[in-house]
Amino acid sequence: MNGVKKTSGNRIMSGTWGEVWLDGDYVAECYGLQAKSSFTKEEVYLCGQMAVDQKITGIKNTGSLKLHKVNSRMAIVIGNQIKKGYSIYNNIQVR
Repeated sequence: MNGVKKTSGNRIMSGTWGEVWLDGDYVAECYGLQAKSSFTKEEVYLCGQMAVDQKITGIKNTGSLKLHKVNSRMAIVIGNQIKKGYSIYNNIQVR
């Protein structure tokens, strides 16, 4: 098949069965998650080739997490980070 590896359907994550973990804690009240990555590319000119190629020089990750209001965990976490003068970054894992 020209070296192209096919993905089987059982490897695709279904939104019904995915889990979201925030800073090591399971987020049971999550009802929506979207993650996006965009790449910064630079043109590369190669000797002996007329076509211009590209290489990735950076990546930008964005997204959103939708939660039901069950407790004040997010307000406490973000409030503590602001009090300490930290930039607000959290580790979100999707399994």
